[in-house]
Amino acid sequence: HHWFIKVPTISEDEKFGKIAQWRKKVGEKISAGEKICEVEFDDFTIDLSPEEEESYIAQILHPASPEPIPVGTSICALVSKSEDVEEFKMRHEKRVKDEEYCFSSKDVISVVNHIMKDEKISQDLAKHLFFMARNNFKEIFEAFNSSFEG
Repeated sequence: HHWFIKVPTISEDEKFGKIAQWRKKVGEKISAGEKICEVEFDDFTIDLSPEEEESYIAQILHPASPEPIPVGTSICALVSKSEDVEEFKMRHEKRVKDEEYCFSSKDVISVVNHIMKDEKISQDLAKHLFFMARNNFKEIFEAFNSSFEG
């Protein structure tokens, strides 16, 4: 059983947040109310902490970066038991090695960002594409690869 922590909606004006820093690493135990990361918005910074009694970070989907992340985007996956961390990783290992392609996940994210900013795709679709690129899902690399070849 797993769940996600997302960039919170703070106000109607704030459409993006940035991960300023992670206070926890993958596999680390988190107690209720313990701060796991810092998210910066235009006018302020907030600390995110899960409401659950006890959990573990199974995967960090967005590293600390100045790159804006749309509100509502999942930024990490949590599990309730430490032994579930490895199981989560194995179950979500449908991944690629960057060497198989002439571009990286950062290239895909950059293209998706431009397309979204030009309002060619919705924020919801962009969120899914960001997630797939950051986690090296083979499908998104195949789709981008064929668009470059054709």
